[in-house]
Amino acid sequence: MKFFLLNHENKKQTALDLQIHRSTLDYRLNKLEQEYEINYNAPGEYLYVFLSCLLVG
Repeated sequence: MKFFLLNHENKKQTALDLQIHRSTLDYRLNKLEQEYEINYNAPGEYLYVFLSCLLVG
């Protein structure tokens, strides 16, 4: 999630950074979005997720 947000939601670059296939990244992001009910369209929620990722590691 951290790399995805730092790459400005660019899935291709994130997959390259993590050295995984793009479909694997899509699967993992979908699981996180469903489990934590993440909505990237809500600016406040996006900021909360982004800052949380930066604080965690």
